Amino acid sequence: GHENCGAVTATLQRETSAIPSIGALIKSDLGAKMISDTIEQAVKDNAIAVASFLKQNQEISAAIQKGRLKVVSAYYDLDQGTVFLFAGDVQKIGPQEGLKRLMEGNARFMKDELLHPNRSSDRRESTLEGQAPFAVILGCSDSRVSPVVIFDQGIGDLFVVREAGNIASEIEIESI
Repeated sequence: GHENCGAVTATLQRETSAIPSIGALIKSDLGAKMISDTIEQAVKDNAIAVASFLKQNQEISAAIQKGRLKVVSAYYDLDQGTVFLFAGDVQKIGPQEGLKRLMEGNARFMKDELLHPNRSSDRRESTLEGQAPFAVILGCSDSRVSPVVIFDQGIGDLFVVREAGNIASEIEIESI
């Protein structure tokens, strides 16, 4: 999730009818915890609820159990440029290299010390035959929140699925 998420804001202000998939999540048992006093908290609750929803998918759950995938909920603060991981997810996944790379990249972004890794013509050529991203990011389609930029990554490093309000339908889940 991210600060000032228009999808969550519109859904809550319009009594869950603005974006049906978010409204459905808010009305579901998973989303019961999302009814919050503030939009910011609702955005954070939404990120946690979506991560829980993804973990319930049979294929994603199997990949998690085999150690091939980690699902982590996070919140991006637009003002500061900081990505905050929610404590429960950090404790569950431990200090993994992929997460370390994301957080180091975000630290570089916040300090305006970007490396812009893996953006050369050689990298483009090396990904012509296929991709092997080290992380999958389900994020908002908001133009201010580009995962490749805020995590200072390059071509082929991240598999990014972007949806308004971070809501994943079966199509997005199957693409992951």
